[in-house]
Amino acid sequence: MGETSIKNIHTPGHTFGSTCYLVDGNLFTGDFIFIEGCGICTSNGASAREMYTSIQKIKSNISLETRIFPGHSYGKPPGYPLKYLFENNIYFQIDDVDKFIAFRQRKGQKGIFNFK
Repeated sequence: MGETSIKNIHTPGHTFGSTCYLVDGNLFTGDFIFIEGCGICTSNGASAREMYTSIQKIKSNISLETRIFPGHSYGKPPGYPLKYLFENNIYFQIDDVDKFIAFRQRKGQKGIFNFK
């Protein structure tokens, strides 16, 4: 856009067409990932397996210093570096796809969005 480079990164999982935008060391993630967690995977076109794959893509291809700006917050302000998510976001710490799916889709979750 003009002189500004914007990189689109397809990140399905929360929705089929979920896309993040990388702009000058800032990643705008919508409801795909939050500082505290990740989007739900229950709507039509959502997939916990795709969410896992998309998170792995971010982990492998985005600088740890990149600032994360989700669509909204559950307590933490936007702008934490990706390194913080590696250390504090449980969805960035699960390295087995089947365990990720089981955890993301577990039944009886209470306070699912209460990260405070």
